[in-house]
Amino acid sequence: MNPNYISLKKLRIPELKLLCKENKIKGISKLRKLGLVDLLFKNLYPDETKIEKTELKEPSPEPIVLKQETLPEEIEPLESLEVKVLFEEPTEEPIEEPTEEPIEKPTITPMKPPQKTKEQFDLEYLTLLKEKMEKINLRNEKKKLKKEKLKKKNYLDLDDPDVINTINNLIKKIYR
Repeated sequence: MNPNYISLKKLRIPELKLLCKENKIKGISKLRKLGLVDLLFKNLYPDETKIEKTELKEPSPEPIVLKQETLPEEIEPLESLEVKVLFEEPTEEPIEEPTEEPIEKPTITPMKPPQKTKEQFDLEYLTLLKEKMEKINLRNEKKKLKKEKLKKKNYLDLDDPDVINTINNLIKKIYR
C-alpha cells in the first residue's frame, strides 16, 4: 500500500474532516471513514495510486492440466477375474471344542454391606422420625413463646406491684 494512503487511514474521522475543510473539499458530511480517506487521497495525491505497482498481483501461471487416463476399449468379463475363497466349506470331521479349565476362586471375597433386618430398618426409621418431630416441636415452642411475649407487651399484668403503683399514681394525678 502507498505510505500516504496508510497515514491517512490511521487518522480518526474528526481529523479527516478537518483536513477536508482545510483543503476546501466539499461533500464530506455523509461519508464514512474510508470514503473520507479515499476523497482526501485523490485530492491530496492525484498522481499516486493506493497500491504500488510492485504490489500488483502477477498473473498466475498457466493452469496445470492433470493427465487423463484413457479407459481400455474392452472391459474384461467378471468370470476371468480370480476370486479368493474367504470361507471354507464345512468338513465332516467334528471340530474339537476347547475344554474349559476351572477358574480358581479368589482367596479374598469382596465385602458385601451387611443386610439389615426389618426390625433394624424400622428402628432406624423411627429414630429419624423422632428426631424430626423433636425439631418441629422445638420450632413450635419458640413460636408460642414469641406469641406470649407479644401478648404481654400489649396487656398490663395486674399482678405486678409496679404496674399497680403506676396506675394509682396516674389516677391521683387525674383527680387532683
